[in-house]
Amino acid sequence: MISLSFYVRIVPLAALLYALPARGQSPRHDIQGRITDAETGLPLPGASVYWLGSATGTSSDPDGYFALGLPGQAPAAGQAPAAGQAPAASQAPAGDQAPAAGQTPTQLVISQVGYQSDTLLVQDQDDLVVTLVPGQVLDEVSIEGRQDAASLLSPINQVTISEHELTRGACCNLSESFETTTDVDVEFTDGISGARQVRMLGLDGRYVQMLTENRPGARGLALPYGLTFVPGTWMSSIQVTKGPGSVINGYEAMSGQLNVEYHKPEAMDKLFLNAYGSVMGRLEANAHGSAKVSDLTSMGWFGHGAWVGRQNDHNDDGFLDLPESQSFVLMNRWSFTGRRAVHGQAGAEYVHQDLFGGQLDSRNADIGDLYSNPVSTRRAQAWSKIGWIHPDKARRSSGLVLQGTWHQQESRYGNRYAYAGESKTLHANLINDVPIGSGTEHMFRTGASLLLDDVSETLSDPTASNETFNGQLGERMETVPGVFAEYSLDLRDWSLVAGVRADYHNTLGWQGAPRVHVRKCWNEKSTLRVSGGRGWRTVNPILEFSNWLNSARVFSADEGLLWESSWNTGGGFQQLVTLGQRAWSLRLDYFYTGFDQRVVVDLDTDADAVLVQQSPSYSRSHAGQIELDGEVWNGLTMRLAWKYEDVRAETAGELRRETFVPQWRSLASVGYETPNDRWQADATLQLVGPSRLPLSFEDTESPVYPQLLAQVTRHFEAWSLYVGSENITGFHQHDAIRGAANPFGSNFDAAGLWGPVMGRNVYAGVRFTLN
Repeated sequence: MISLSFYVRIVPLAALLYALPARGQSPRHDIQGRITDAETGLPLPGASVYWLGSATGTSSDPDGYFALGLPGQAPAAGQAPAAGQAPAASQAPAGDQAPAAGQTPTQLVISQVGYQSDTLLVQDQDDLVVTLVPGQVLDEVSIEGRQDAASLLSPINQVTISEHELTRGACCNLSESFETTTDVDVEFTDGISGARQVRMLGLDGRYVQMLTENRPGARGLALPYGLTFVPGTWMSSIQVTKGPGSVINGYEAMSGQLNVEYHKPEAMDKLFLNAYGSVMGRLEANAHGSAKVSDLTSMGWFGHGAWVGRQNDHNDDGFLDLPESQSFVLMNRWSFTGRRAVHGQAGAEYVHQDLFGGQLDSRNADIGDLYSNPVSTRRAQAWSKIGWIHPDKARRSSGLVLQGTWHQQESRYGNRYAYAGESKTLHANLINDVPIGSGTEHMFRTGASLLLDDVSETLSDPTASNETFNGQLGERMETVPGVFAEYSLDLRDWSLVAGVRADYHNTLGWQGAPRVHVRKCWNEKSTLRVSGGRGWRTVNPILEFSNWLNSARVFSADEGLLWESSWNTGGGFQQLVTLGQRAWSLRLDYFYTGFDQRVVVDLDTDADAVLVQQSPSYSRSHAGQIELDGEVWNGLTMRLAWKYEDVRAETAGELRRETFVPQWRSLASVGYETPNDRWQADATLQLVGPSRLPLSFEDTESPVYPQLLAQVTRHFEAWSLYVGSENITGFHQHDAIRGAANPFGSNFDAAGLWGPVMGRNVYAGVRFTLN
């Protein structure tokens, strides 16, 4: 067997040799640059860039970069540097630029939905940094305000949650970043551990591919607590993709993708501080800053610390509603912009987290006296991105992404189970952008990837140190090399992204993942998208379903490597409409996910057991959503949404609704900002529909319940003060832990969770920014 160290040595070298540009040839010059938001400095994906009076144009990539051939040359097409790397940039002011003597200026138009268009007079070939100001004139109706960006131009069904949207709530970490939006739901997995999972299209978080700047994010052993490893103030945006996404990022997206973008050293504030405190006894501190090391290099540093020292028990069941905890996360990242062809990023991150859940005062008690659920996590990660712009061919570029991750977790579940797991993961992704022809319409992307997962797990009796579960224990090595190709066609009224990847898993063999996305645009206000594709993944049954270890049910899983495979198809229609002289956005989405292989958690066959089974039986999800988003009055915005989700799997010999999945949800969210931007007020109300409960429960369905949150923020020159409250109605599930009076008895069950555990929470915080 080829060792992991062999891949560590050979993959970067091979990729470097493959991607290095040819020497000794004259460069082909194009206009290249980056488009950003004038207020936040964030990149603007999907912005239109074209020469005035010409059909020649392109659009910016997810990181805001673009490249376009000069007039009189063969126009370039596609996207700027692969792997999210920046071209060298010199600042270009918005507005007109005076042409040099003897040169003819050419007008370059840059536009984006929700922003004022800009026109530049360009006569040279320097790279550009273009800033667009929020607010756009459309049919003499002014659109102002900073809503989520659902681009009309991208063929992929994607919504960008902006940094401004993230500040509408406390947003202490990624798991708390979706409370004012509708595309993603987040819920606790059980009433003890504090673990949370996302839910998209009615399917839980293991079907969502988590990415960090298009690198692998929380996956594998990190799934139960990975959302809490991402501090809210570090994020500049979150890109939410419904459906299978692009083949470039891998094969694991089945219901969607979440890509988190952190603040970039070259664009972030010199210093940012945030302090947060709540009546729950939760304290958090965040800090990040940047420094320009040289003309070519920038550095960013990030720090996060969180503590919960108070014991909260709002439902009086004798168990902590929120685990006591202490954690910190540190990150350092670097950005290098070459003068010619090479650009890169590199960084390292460390996570240290200790959680102490269970009965009150159980933290230092003996195992058999009080029920406790301590969880200790240590995680380290290092990554690099290197991009090359090939000087011999117009807009030909290559990029290499490397990432290594070490993750370790130890936990105990009362006196029943003790878990220890460790994983070492190497990820490599090589991407090549190859424009086709001389026009701007066609782009071909090819590449190769490698994923190595070295996993070791044990599950034992904490009182006897004997192994109690044999199905998935021991060590395993997953080796998955793969290749992919993706073709993009970009026309004015419609566009296409079609790709396929083939991966060879050392146990499952060859696996294919074809995917296609199509956009049809009738005018500047109407867009229809359809997509379809396959995704697949392997399963870690112990940690992915570890919430059921906090239960007296006997935990059982099929032996061998468990895996899942699904086909997802669906789409959405987006329409810009005018209501009362105000611009609104109407979105309608529908997606279907059908499984040909699925790992099902059966809670119905045996009331005393949790059966984790590899099931080839029919399993599917229907998910539909309608959302209306716009401005009611100057500074007053509103979002109204409703969605329906029907997820079914076979349990106890019958196709049933999946347990603990709400059948519907509705949302009403309002926000107001004063004309001088000094005051900001936000409120969001959700109604959560009924969920099916296991057959052994007394009730067949959970009740409908509300979730109300609100926040007021006062902005000063460099300071912001905010005060808010979550779960204002105080609603919580009284029987969140069944059999709480006797946690060592046969009726104990902390995983039957359908509603909130914690009551009303009031918090306050302060932010400081030094530009």
